[in-house]
Amino acid sequence: MSNKKGFVLIGALIVVITLAFMLLIYVNTSINEINLSLNDYHEKQAFWIAEAGVEHALKCLDVDSEWRVGFEDVPFGNGSYSVDIVDSGPDQVQVISVGSVNPKKEIVVTVDLHTDVPCKAFDYAYFINNWAWYWGSTITCNGDARSNGRFDLVYRPTVNGHLYAGLEIDDHGYGIDGNGGLADHQHENQSRVRMPVQDAAYYMDLAQAGSGRVKVGNNVIFNKIFGNQPQESGNLVLVGTDEAPIIIDGFVYVTGDVVIKGRIKGRGTLYAGRNIYIADNIEYVDGPSTSRPSDADGDGEPILAEKDAWAEANKDKNLIGLFADENIVMGDYTRDSHYGYGGSDRWYSNLWLFGMGSEDVGRDGIPDTGDEFEGDGIFQSEYEDLDEDGIFDDNYNWSDIETQASITEFDNLPDGVSNFSDLAVNTTSKVEAVFYTNHAFAARTGYDIQFNGSVISKDEAIIYRNNLTMNYDERMHSRYGDKPWYTELFKPPKGGIKVKGWK
Repeated sequence: MSNKKGFVLIGALIVVITLAFMLLIYVNTSINEINLSLNDYHEKQAFWIAEAGVEHALKCLDVDSEWRVGFEDVPFGNGSYSVDIVDSGPDQVQVISVGSVNPKKEIVVTVDLHTDVPCKAFDYAYFINNWAWYWGSTITCNGDARSNGRFDLVYRPTVNGHLYAGLEIDDHGYGIDGNGGLADHQHENQSRVRMPVQDAAYYMDLAQAGSGRVKVGNNVIFNKIFGNQPQESGNLVLVGTDEAPIIIDGFVYVTGDVVIKGRIKGRGTLYAGRNIYIADNIEYVDGPSTSRPSDADGDGEPILAEKDAWAEANKDKNLIGLFADENIVMGDYTRDSHYGYGGSDRWYSNLWLFGMGSEDVGRDGIPDTGDEFEGDGIFQSEYEDLDEDGIFDDNYNWSDIETQASITEFDNLPDGVSNFSDLAVNTTSKVEAVFYTNHAFAARTGYDIQFNGSVISKDEAIIYRNNLTMNYDERMHSRYGDKPWYTELFKPPKGGIKVKGWK
């Protein structure tokens, strides 16, 4: 009997040992699977952290394509990332981001970039580098419009194109006519589009290296740069007529103010080292056959093939850029009580403009968002130097709008002009050009003003009458950045980045 008991005990022991061994195998297998899962989990965490580092770097490069500082051990989630920026070829850089988690796990993500790409600020009929506003039921935008901050649309304007905003798009309950009122045409919380850098030395070098020229009729006004010779004041008046139009060919630079109006032709850009004054209508002698591409389906928004056909058909037509290092002023600003004027045809733009302009805008670079550093009275140039000149700008005032010298001291002054009002009017109804400034576009227009081109600025105060229509010149879209009319003739500043590939 005892032998039988011993046999039973031995059998039970074998079963227990076998079960224990199987349990041990199971536990080890589970631990290995858990470790593998944790390893995979940490690897994925490190990858996403590395990608966060890449995205952080892309935003910095989008603001300044020459930025090479990188980051070191920036906390993110339960890990951190470090980023190096390395030049890898002409106009090409690599973003190398290392994502790390604890326990130790590192993943490297590399992105190749092109940095010398056409500036996307020129892709819009209306582009404002902070807060944009379309206030009026008689405003019509034919083309896309964008704000780097909020975009307010009040009283039901018409937008035949897409709307983009760095923050919200707000129609204040009025609605938006045109396909811009459709949900799929409204794009909020978009990445900021970089404005071209305003660097006088860069533009002077660009003009000096080229063969640009400005004529009025058969009279050569200057070649390349005006204002760098002792006999030149640096301030210039250009008036074109049917018989003697203004001719701008290539890239040219004027060191001071430019007052311009009348008939104009050529293909090129005039850059003013201070202000540009639009004294009256500016109209192409040989402009595009129509202000906008055809629209076969009649929805107000031409398809890409129609835009391409229009751009190709008008590639040799007049195309002028008017860029200002400071402000673009339309109309006769001297018609104001500030200058003793008491008539009804006042300039009015100052009533809105002088509440704009301060760079005390905080970390996001946009006014009235209440973010960190906004309104603290301290100039954080890393975030708030919107025009990248190293100087704090306060709200605009009359000194920003006035010519820097008496109009009688300007070169190429027409006979009979003794004050600004002899040149400028508040009845402008048509301007054809691409206008750019990273300061203010301030205007008092005439009835039914039509812009054929683009208005690109940091701040905008256009006071119009009856109707305001903006027709985008498709030839200036960045998708045509490799076309001769874009690269050889207009020469808008480069800006932004383009991802070449991820590794």
